[in-house]
Amino acid sequence: MKKKLLLFLFGAALAASSCAFAENAVTVNGEIMKISVSDGKNKIIYELNSSEQSKSLYSQLPLEVQIENYSTNEKIFYPKEKLPLKNGVEGSGDSGTLAYFSPWGNVVLFYGKFNEYPGLFILGKSVSGAENIKNLSGIVNVEAEK
Repeated sequence: MKKKLLLFLFGAALAASSCAFAENAVTVNGEIMKISVSDGKNKIIYELNSSEQSKSLYSQLPLEVQIENYSTNEKIFYPKEKLPLKNGVEGSGDSGTLAYFSPWGNVVLFYGKFNEYPGLFILGKSVSGAENIKNLSGIVNVEAEK
């Protein structure tokens, strides 16, 4: 009887931990949320985190937007709709970080280090092509990446 109870408790704990993992997983329809940003010559692929901001951006895809230079370490574009601010992760990072600057409502593609700034929410990280961010120009396509 004790063995059955222990097995039951172990199984319940395993199921609970699997459910918790599934809730925090960065997936849409069982797929990891990845996006590509491309101007036809340069392509960057990002893996998004599980924030409300990332989910909102992903739900707006595909986008065709103008990429702009800003400062000495970033490119920016504006999504169709502003992203929600609820439960965001503010932070700092390195080249290849994708973020949302809520005061202006723009998405930021960093190609250099940056410091934490109020209202700057981390969306994800480049998994390929971070070296191409600096060279992006003109109209870019932002699409779900499979």
